[in-house]
Amino acid sequence: MSGSIIDRGRITVLDGDQAHVEILTGEACAGCGARVLCKPGANNSNILIAFNQAGGQVGDRVEIRESGNILLKLSLLQYVPPLLGFVLGVLVGYLLSGEQNELILFLAGCVGFSVGALITWLGMRAMARNRQHFLIITRIVN
Repeated sequence: MSGSIIDRGRITVLDGDQAHVEILTGEACAGCGARVLCKPGANNSNILIAFNQAGGQVGDRVEIRESGNILLKLSLLQYVPPLLGFVLGVLVGYLLSGEQNELILFLAGCVGFSVGALITWLGMRAMARNRQHFLIITRIVN
């Protein structure tokens, strides 16, 4: 088995080899890197789309695991582009202005940060729309 256990939930809809799995929203959801892959559900729950490797049916309680270190990739995508954008913005601001005016350098860093944040947002949106198997149902736990 690859990847760590994300959560356990109940299959609500089957769509070919993919299943919509309802999980209860918990304390860990606020800090979870995979929350961009969730859709809000009813009654304090979230819906995940996972590859139905275990062959679960609607109503089955299942265990969901991550595939291909997706949580690490999401974390890197969330933090690295904005940080690099800020540093590069400060560097470009210094090279273009030729002086060490802190306000100019800070504003250039903010522009770079904004570009990095835009790259992050576009990347997250593309990942959320992509129908790859980021999450996998590995077993039925009825």
